[in-house]
Amino acid sequence: MREKSIWLAAAMFAAGLARGQDMGAPATKASASQAPARMGPLGGGYKDAKWGMSSNEVKKLRLGKIEYETRLPKVEKTLRYDLGEGKKLVCYFDHDQFYHASYSPVAQDGDLETAQAVLAGLRRKYGPGKVADNFVDGQNRPLIVVTWNDGVTQIELRMPDPASYGAKAAKPYPSSAVMVIYTGIELNARNEQWKAEERRLHEADKIQKTRKNVEGDL
Repeated sequence: MREKSIWLAAAMFAAGLARGQDMGAPATKASASQAPARMGPLGGGYKDAKWGMSSNEVKKLRLGKIEYETRLPKVEKTLRYDLGEGKKLVCYFDHDQFYHASYSPVAQDGDLETAQAVLAGLRRKYGPGKVADNFVDGQNRPLIVVTWNDGVTQIELRMPDPASYGAKAAKPYPSSAVMVIYTGIELNARNEQWKAEERRLHEADKIQKTRKNVEGDL
């Protein structure tokens, strides 16, 4: 009976992915004004939000209720959504281009069946994925990490390993820690290069100022 429940939940999750919907999030159509993006088998983004879109373009998609939006200049912009039923989505932008998203599909701890349905749903849609070994969380608890990569998008599931939470565990299974991470590979690599260059210029500026101060003391 439990296996049937997980299978049904996984089927619903996969169907939601296929329709471009999160359970509780409204369906939307992409605007014709949006910049074209490389898609790939994994979709080229998160739902209708494609890599490289501006924050305004993503907001027009109405992925959910916006809970928080960064407004300060010169800060990596984020949009945090409430998708209903405790599910959360955060979209990240660098130079106002969408390149990364994190999705938290399970609201409460103790819901192992839904956590397992998320993994099963992803595998039904994208295939078995690649399982990484020897990952732990911030509290040194074992993690299951599964990734899918098509050269344009990487999808990564992180979930606490159920084997570490038996029936006699002191705490319930931390299903709220389950996370699905979507990354635009090319934009993310470019952003890392920009950040490395900014660090290099910052260090060079510090060295130049130090030299001037030393010369001034001579």
